[in-house]
Amino acid sequence: MKPQPDGFWGMQPPSHAPFVGIVRPDHGGVKDHCWNCPYGQSGDRLWVRETGWERPWRTPRQMREGADTWAPYYYDADGLTDDDHAQFKAWEFKRRPSIFMPRRFSRITLEVVSVRVERLQEISYEDAVAEGCGIAEDRFDPVGHGETWEQTARRLRWPQRSYQLLWNKINGRCAWEKNPWTWVIEFKQISKGDQHGKPA
Repeated sequence: MKPQPDGFWGMQPPSHAPFVGIVRPDHGGVKDHCWNCPYGQSGDRLWVRETGWERPWRTPRQMREGADTWAPYYYDADGLTDDDHAQFKAWEFKRRPSIFMPRRFSRITLEVVSVRVERLQEISYEDAVAEGCGIAEDRFDPVGHGETWEQTARRLRWPQRSYQLLWNKINGRCAWEKNPWTWVIEFKQISKGDQHGKPA
C-alpha cells in the first residue's frame, strides 16, 4: 500500500464499497481519508494471462499437412515438454511471455469479491495457504498429542512463517519486521458462461 498511512489504522469496508476508509483514533474514529485500491474493486473482472505459444499464419501446404488441427494457443501450464517447445519453434510459433498474451486467448476470468487493508503480519492461515505457502503434509508429523496435521500447522503458524520467508526474499531482509499496511484482494473464478460484465 503506497503511500503508507503512517499512524493510521484500517477498517474493512462492506464488500461493495469502491474504497477503503482509514480512520485515526485521535480523531475519535472519524474517517480521515479514503484510499482507492489500485488493483480494482468489488465486482471487477480480471482476465488471467498465461505464458505459451501463439499459432502462426498457416500456409496452404501446412494446412494440407495437418496444420488445420493446430490450436490458436498452447499453454505452458498444460505441461508442455521440451520436445513440444522444439516443435513449436520449428513451425515458427510465436513465444508469448504471460505479460504479452493477447486477451482473446485468456481462458481464466476472476471476479474481485472484496477489498480490504490489513497489517502484513496479520495474514491468516487461509490467506498464507492461498498465496502458495502451504506445507506438504508428508514432510511433517503432528507434534501435539491427538492433533491432526492441520491443527498442528495452525498452532505453529507454518504457512505464515513460510510466507514471512517469501516476503523477505522478495522485498529484502527484515522487510517483514516493518509490518506495512497491505491490500488484501479476494477473488473467485467465474464460469465460462458467466463472463459478461466490465473488465478491470
